[in-house]
Amino acid sequence: MERGTECHTRRRPSSSGRPPPSSASRVKELLVSPGRLAEAISEIDRDLREQAEEIVRTRERIARLGAGDRLYVSAEVADYLDRLRELGVSRRTIQMERDIWILLHSLSPDEAAIWLADKCDAMNDPEFRALYLEHDAAFDWSADDPRLPALADRTRRWLTERHNAQGEPWALRDPVLARLAASSVDGSSPAWERLIELAAEPQPEG
Repeated sequence: MERGTECHTRRRPSSSGRPPPSSASRVKELLVSPGRLAEAISEIDRDLREQAEEIVRTRERIARLGAGDRLYVSAEVADYLDRLRELGVSRRTIQMERDIWILLHSLSPDEAAIWLADKCDAMNDPEFRALYLEHDAAFDWSADDPRLPALADRTRRWLTERHNAQGEPWALRDPVLARLAASSVDGSSPAWERLIELAAEPQPEG
């Protein structure tokens, strides 16, 4: 817990170093010291206000904890990440996506918004969703897994069909930014690297 947070959760000590008496004990004091009535009521009111403010701060902290990704990414990216969770995408891949969106938005918000719109549009395609989930699962496959060539071929066909239907797929226009984004993804696997190699292999014509 941060120091600042700890400070808000403690009752302020009295000048004697002991915790201040509770409101109930103050009321008992009034019964034996009626002359302190006004002073005691003011102290009780101040304590109650401090307690109410602390309750508000606690609720705000709980709300921030529940906000999750929305503390760090735009509402649109948070909605996209929520959609991945609903699809059953692994926590590992969602974390990779989250990190790359934070990076892209910090470097080029406009291009990040365009790329996000493209990804969200692709997610409306059932075949793309199926490919995404299979790529996610493939992270744990071995580099010689017999399923990789078929997955690479399906991915290549999907990209070709999207290109034919919509024109050149959007990509990061800044090559430096593109390389930085690719190299900043914290995580890869032999199977994913093999998929990239298979997808880059030239295909026989016809």
